[in-house]
Amino acid sequence: MYFDAHDDTNAAAQTDIDGLMMEKKFFCVGPTAGYSSWKNYWEGSLKRDNGNMGRVSTTNLH
Repeated sequence: MYFDAHDDTNAAAQTDIDGLMMEKKFFCVGPTAGYSSWKNYWEGSLKRDNGNMGRVSTTNLH
């Protein structure tokens, strides 16, 4: 069983999906939960402000 509960504030992932990496031929059973909130994003080498939408927040429980 694999359970992932960590703070993603300093994660190296660029998207929410990039944060959970599993080894090849590894089977994951169990709940996962996450929360993400951002207002800036990267476009190439430029850090952009998400001014048209403000802060984007997502919560998930699987």
